[in-house]
Amino acid sequence: HLTVFVGGAAIASSAVAAVAGGGGCFIATAAYGSYEAPYVKLLRDFRDQVLLTNGAGQWFVEQYYSYSPPAADWIREREAVKSVVRLALVPLIATSWVILEASLMQQLLVLFGMVGLFLLPGVIRRQRNRVPTAG
Repeated sequence: HLTVFVGGAAIASSAVAAVAGGGGCFIATAAYGSYEAPYVKLLRDFRDQVLLTNGAGQWFVEQYYSYSPPAADWIREREAVKSVVRLALVPLIATSWVILEASLMQQLLVLFGMVGLFLLPGVIRRQRNRVPTAG
């Protein structure tokens, strides 16, 4: 397996072909119907600016490029599946936006919102289990 440097990041030659040829984001492209769709571009930017800058991200990109093209072909042919995949991509798109585009204040609001959502079930459970006091 050949390793090549793309944008300062070492990635396997199988992934290089997709990146250098303007490819990648196979599943998002299939779900949104266009390589130029804004969310697909956001995910490409996330790949280039975040994932390809570290070993774990590079490994993920390499695996993704190895296994996702057949899934993308399957998705592309099924309109109902495209809708489900677009919905499934929302957390990844939102995370990508927060990392790449959001201001510090927006990032903090998202962080506190996520912490609140994480804690909410415990608060609800505690409220349900409260013993009413006589009074």
